[in-house]
Amino acid sequence: MNRMIFARAILLLLCSSLAIQADDESNFAPGLLGSYSTDHSSCTRIDDDILFDWKADRPDARLDSNRFRVTWKGFLFSNQPGQHRFHVYGSGKYSLKVSNRLVIQGLSEESRWIDSEPCEVIFGYQPIELTFETTSASARVGLYWSSESFEREPVPTSRLWHQVASRETKNLELLVSSARCSACHDIPIDHEPAPALDHLAGTINDDWFIRYLTTENEKGHPLDFGFDKSQSASVANYLMSISNKVELAPPPKGDRQKGEALFESIGCFACHRVDGLGANGPFTGGDLTEVASKRPAPFFA
Repeated sequence: MNRMIFARAILLLLCSSLAIQADDESNFAPGLLGSYSTDHSSCTRIDDDILFDWKADRPDARLDSNRFRVTWKGFLFSNQPGQHRFHVYGSGKYSLKVSNRLVIQGLSEESRWIDSEPCEVIFGYQPIELTFETTSASARVGLYWSSESFEREPVPTSRLWHQVASRETKNLELLVSSARCSACHDIPIDHEPAPALDHLAGTINDDWFIRYLTTENEKGHPLDFGFDKSQSASVANYLMSISNKVELAPPPKGDRQKGEALFESIGCFACHRVDGLGANGPFTGGDLTEVASKRPAPFFA
């Protein structure tokens, strides 16, 4: 069941990300989405236009080198359909796609013009993608266009747009991120690292861990491992055997009523859920209703 739910979530996310609703301008915002990367760093930002002369500088402080790659993606909006030419001026390696068709591809150590053949531009939004990669210590790139009605000029900010995710798409992205789907699948969504498994012994109850790994547990991991109880017990035994044993001190004798009052008064429900009350979502602190079956009492001391 869980596998089907998350497969459906990924499918809906991909479909909604690809859908172009050209009749609803509220889905678009100015600028192109630029994805920058080096061998050891990366960043994403919105660029209003493509007119850059970085020389030997880094394009973004978040990058660790002036040798980088960048891909701008978004939509070109035109209110003058017809034949256009596109032009790239710069030094480096670059390629330009308009309406998913390659119109420019070039490589130059020094800044120069590369022009496309005449190509048809439709009225409204059409996909545009420009890829640039440095090939020398100096980097420069600019995107221009021309037509029978105007001379060569930079493609203005008013013509470059990117699609803004709908609320449904954002919710699906949160779902996919919380399930860490991109750890195994090629999905451009960041995820937090999974919990470390090197201190399980002494901090988690064996019976709970076995149930968590078994497909019969509907509240377990979002992925369906397909383990039966015997296989789950074997995996749990292995992980416990290689885990660093954590020695926990016996918990002090506490007052249940005082603990309940403290829990309710200091804001624990903002992150956690107990008996149906409190926060419940992919990035919350989790449901503590049955926490005693998961953790031994000294864990909370």
